[in-house]
Amino acid sequence: MKHFQPSEFGVWWPQMAQAQLESLDRFRELWGAPVTISAAAGTLGRHAGPSKSAHNVDQWGQVFAADIFPHGMVGAKDALRAVACAYEAGFRGIGVYPDWRMGSLRGGLHVDRRDAIQAKFSNYAPGRDFDADPALWSRFGRDYGPIDAALPRGTGRPELLKLWRATS
Repeated sequence: MKHFQPSEFGVWWPQMAQAQLESLDRFRELWGAPVTISAAAGTLGRHAGPSKSAHNVDQWGQVFAADIFPHGMVGAKDALRAVACAYEAGFRGIGVYPDWRMGSLRGGLHVDRRDAIQAKFSNYAPGRDFDADPALWSRFGRDYGPIDAALPRGTGRPELLKLWRATS
C-alpha cells in the first residue's frame, strides 16, 4: 500500500480484505489529499452476529468496509467529487455522512466492496434499499436518504453515471 500504513487499521489489519485495501489506496490517489480512517468504534470491523454489514467479520471473515474522512471534503461539491473518486476506485457501496465529525475533520464517507463479498459468498444480500450497483445513500443524524440529499442540488443517479463515465 502506498498511502496507508497497517497501524491505521489497528487490530483489524489482519482481517482487511485485499480488495478493500486496494480500493482505499486508489481512492486516496484519486482524491489527491490525505484520507483518515475514522476513529469511531466499528468503523472498520465489527462483531455483529448475523448482520449482512460489509463491516461484519462474524459474517464474512474479513472487513470489506471502512468509514473515512477525506481531507478537504467541506461541502456538497466536494462530496460529489469524493463519491466519483470512490466509484472509480472500485467501491460499490458509498454513503455520504455530512454530519460526521472527528477533531477538525468534517463530513465522511462509508465505502465498501460489496461486489467482492458477492463474488465470495452466494448468500450476500445487503438489505435495505441499498442493493443497487452502485449502492448510494446519505445520512443526516439517524435518517437515511438518497445520495442526492448530500450532493449539489439537481445531482441524482443519472448525473452521477455521466460523471463516472467521464472519469473512466
